[in-house]
Amino acid sequence: MSPNRRILCRLAIASTIALLVVSAPSARAEVEEVTLRVDGLSCPFCAYSLEKKLAAVPGVTQLTINVAEGTATAVPQTDMTIEWRDLRSAVKAGGFTPREFRVRGKGLVSARDDTFRLTALDGTPLFEMDASTLARQAARSATPISFAGTLTAESIEGDALPRLVPTLLEATSGDEEN
Repeated sequence: MSPNRRILCRLAIASTIALLVVSAPSARAEVEEVTLRVDGLSCPFCAYSLEKKLAAVPGVTQLTINVAEGTATAVPQTDMTIEWRDLRSAVKAGGFTPREFRVRGKGLVSARDDTFRLTALDGTPLFEMDASTLARQAARSATPISFAGTLTAESIEGDALPRLVPTLLEATSGDEEN
């Protein structure tokens, strides 16, 4: 193998590894909506400041800020990834405290021992879940599900998958588009 070919192979391998490392834990396009509960959001100027910070996060396509509820709702761009850490960092950079992330989307549930994992429809791991009746039923069905649940800001720290507390895991009909 020529030296140039070896360099190209090494670059391809390094690029693939970098993509895998950078994309773990994130929200794929199957995450249809993320609502962040934010402390410190008390006036229209606060809302504008937060909106500017969140709009700069790659993958965010629509934003709704609700001052009365202290929430910001983001819709991911189709076929894009929103990094959880980027959302959390944007909230903090705006001078606010992120408390909770409520997510809604589609995925698959798999089980290993008492650990349940929610993956995107393409197999990319999104969240871990504790054993619950909802998680056990969804894992047994092995069909795509609609899901909703909450993440705490603390569960997004580190390299582990965020821990989702599911409020809905429901089989989707085969007629729906992904």
